[in-house]
Amino acid sequence: MDTGIGTGHGAAVLAGPIGERDLMNILLKVSDYAAAVLMGSGTVFLVSLLVDDRWNAVLGMAAGMVLGFLVMGAVYFIFMRVSNPFNFFAVGMPVTMITGMASGMSAPSGTLTLEVLYTGALLVAVLWQLGIDLTDARLSGDVPIEK
Repeated sequence: MDTGIGTGHGAAVLAGPIGERDLMNILLKVSDYAAAVLMGSGTVFLVSLLVDDRWNAVLGMAAGMVLGFLVMGAVYFIFMRVSNPFNFFAVGMPVTMITGMASGMSAPSGTLTLEVLYTGALLVAVLWQLGIDLTDARLSGDVPIEK
């Protein structure tokens, strides 16, 4: 029975069941996004535990960056069996630094709530990982570069 799915102009045609290699690639990409989100949210969590209103905003920002770097190292040890350092640190450094600075600066003044910081960490992590993935796909030739 033809349902018409995949028959239009530009529609993707499914080539059959997902192979083991395709499934592994999907799981590796999911682990990349999970690691990025864990780094961002872990940084916000650790900064919220250690930096309070007695801190100066500049010192809170510096502490947030250091704590973010420590979180990135800890998450790398969790995911080191499924990721390589280049892919991991290209995402981890900006994600933990941005979330560490934002949460470290807002913790002393209380300008941003934890909900906003966790949402921001999620967005930064997913968007940065997506940007790396799109750039990597263009460099490897999976996505053609338009002239």
